[in-house]
Amino acid sequence: MPKKERIKGKRFYFLGIGGASMSALAKYILCEGGEVFGYDAQLSARTEELARAGVEIYTSAAISETEKAVINSAENIVCTSAIARGNSRFDECFAQGKKIVFRGEFLGEVAKDFSSVVAVAGSHGKTTCTSMCAHVFSAAGKKFAVHAGGDDNTFGNFYKTGEEYFITEACEYKKNLLYLHPDVAVLLNIDRDHMECYRDENELIGTFETFCSSGRTSLVCADDEKIKENFPAYPSFGIETKRADFTAENIGTIGEKYSFDFCENGKNLCRVRLNVAGRCHIYNALAAGGAARLCGISAEYVAAGLNAFSGVKRRFEKIGENHGAQWYCDYAHHPREIAATLKTAAALTAGRLYVIFQPHTYSRTKTLMADFSEALSAADDLFIFKEYAAREPYDESGSAKRLAVNTPGARYGETKEELAKWAGAGGCGDTVLFLGAGDIYGTAKEILAQIRNNRV
Repeated sequence: MPKKERIKGKRFYFLGIGGASMSALAKYILCEGGEVFGYDAQLSARTEELARAGVEIYTSAAISETEKAVINSAENIVCTSAIARGNSRFDECFAQGKKIVFRGEFLGEVAKDFSSVVAVAGSHGKTTCTSMCAHVFSAAGKKFAVHAGGDDNTFGNFYKTGEEYFITEACEYKKNLLYLHPDVAVLLNIDRDHMECYRDENELIGTFETFCSSGRTSLVCADDEKIKENFPAYPSFGIETKRADFTAENIGTIGEKYSFDFCENGKNLCRVRLNVAGRCHIYNALAAGGAARLCGISAEYVAAGLNAFSGVKRRFEKIGENHGAQWYCDYAHHPREIAATLKTAAALTAGRLYVIFQPHTYSRTKTLMADFSEALSAADDLFIFKEYAAREPYDESGSAKRLAVNTPGARYGETKEELAKWAGAGGCGDTVLFLGAGDIYGTAKEILAQIRNNRV
C-alpha cells in the first residue's frame, strides 16, 4: 500500500510509546500526517516531547473506557517487544481483534518508504555510528531520515529531510534486524548479548550473517574476531587489519579525543578530528565514513560530517560537577562496553574513579556475571545500584545484589539517599561515572541537583 494511503489521516496506537525507537517511529507517523496515541508506564522527556506535538499519552495502571475507545478507533497497533500477553492494554487490543505489529516489523515497513536503506547492526556502538552516518549524509546535502536508539545532540532520535535514504539502527533483540533489507548493511562487532533470544552463540552469529547477506552490499569490521572467523570477504573497515577497505592511519589523540587519516584502499582521503572521547569511536567513524563512501558520498563530506558530530546523550555525557568532581553518564550495560568506558574515564581522571552501575535485565547479568565483575574491577570505588528489570521477572541469580556479592570491593544499595551520600564523596580531580541502560540517567541528574541544593 502506498505510504500516503497507509499513514496519512490514519490512527496509530503505540503500546510502549516512551522507548527510544518507539518514540522515533511515532514522530515519523506524525511527520507523515498520521494521528498518534500511546501508552507508557512512565512519563519521560520523550513522552513529554510527544505530548507537546499533540500526542495523547495514557499512563494510568488501569485502562480507561476512553482509551479502549481509542484502541477501537485505531487502524494500526504498534507494540514494543517489552510488552506481551498479560498486559491489560495488549489483551484489550487482542480482545478487540486488532492486528498487533511489533516494533521490529513496523520498522521494517517504515524502511520500505525510502529509496535506500543504511542499517547499522552490532552488539555495541549502533546508536553512535547511526548518528555519525546522519551527520555525514547531512553534510553532503542528502535527503534522508535517521531513526536512532538514543538522542543525538543535534538530531535527537528522529530527523527527516527527505526520502532518499533511511539511516537506522538494526537491533538483534528477537532477531528484529532481519525485518530490514538494507542497501548497505553495517556490522560493527559481535558479542554475547541478548542471549535469552538465542539457543547459543552460533545462532547469534548466524543471525548477523543472514542480516549481512540480505544487504545489497555489506560493510563489516575486519578487526572483530567473530566476524573474521565466520564471515565471507565483505567490504570492511579496521584499525589493526591493514588489508581492510577503510582504515585509520596516523592516529593522534588530545585528551582521549582522536584524530586520524581516513583511508580507502590505502589512499588517504581526508583527516578526521573527532569531538567525542574514546578509541572505540574510531571504529564507529570508519563504519559511518565507509557506509557513506559506498553510497557515493565524497570524502570532504565524510570529514565535515564526522568532525561536526558532538555526541549522543548518555554516551559519556557530562552532566555536571560537584566539589570539583566531574559527573558523567554512560549507557554502557555490557561488560565490553563498561571496560571501554572505564578505560576512557580513567585516562581523563587525575584522582579517584567512582563508578555507579545499574544492571539492566536479569538474564544479561546472570549470563555475564563473571565478565561484569572483571570489567567493573577497574573502578577505584564501586557502587552497584538496584537493577533495572526492564521486561523481565525477578531472578535472584541475576540480580544486582548477587553481582555486588560476586564483585570484590563493591557496595550495594537500593535507595537514592544511599547513592547520593556515596557519590557526593567525590572531590577535586575525581570522576563520578554512572553506567547503565535503565533509569540511572534520571537518577544521576536528580541526586546531583539534590546534593547541590544541600538536601542530602
